[in-house]
Amino acid sequence: VTYIHSLDYDLVIASRASGKQSPSRVVFIDSMGPLHPEYFLEETPPCLISPQTYSEIVCKGLDQIEKRLETEVVIAAHPRATVGVMEPWYQGRTVLYGQTSELIASATAVILAHGSTSIGMAVVHQRPIVLLGSSQFDPIVQYYAEGFAQALDMQIIDLDAPELPPFTLDVNEETYAQFVHKYVKRQGTPEEPFWSVVASEIISDTKPPDGKKAD
Repeated sequence: VTYIHSLDYDLVIASRASGKQSPSRVVFIDSMGPLHPEYFLEETPPCLISPQTYSEIVCKGLDQIEKRLETEVVIAAHPRATVGVMEPWYQGRTVLYGQTSELIASATAVILAHGSTSIGMAVVHQRPIVLLGSSQFDPIVQYYAEGFAQALDMQIIDLDAPELPPFTLDVNEETYAQFVHKYVKRQGTPEEPFWSVVASEIISDTKPPDGKKAD
């Protein structure tokens, strides 16, 4: 068995190598909600919440977060979202496409309302994370949020409450390190792209007919 980091860590490697920096902003990681393409596949159960209701719940929460933090929240669009499609669902907020990794790397806080693997990038970069939840969200969304909250020892902010409950932007470095080791990248594994590690392993285990290792 060869341990290799999760594929999202490739984006971390690329981001560090590029040296590019985005402005420091509070970032909401878009999942497309009920508009996600998988809900339109025949074998996938239909989403139990309408796009309109999902938008209203999330935007109400973002409104309150913006007021509390006195800053604008920008939207990191899902990789499968078509440019220009998500703007109406976020009530005029800035929606940025194809920049999730860079936005997380420089974020002052990262907000999620669903089970996105991009949370691993926020943990690697040690960015404060705010998890949002609602009883009206799809059960599988609630399940993933609870799993992340348990793994990172943090609360889920209840969007069903009349007023947004208190939350902090603290980072538990010990819990973050455990999460990275368990779910993103084990300590001591190569700091190289995923498939480069795979290729190196294949080459190192390949022997020609004479029994000698391949170059």
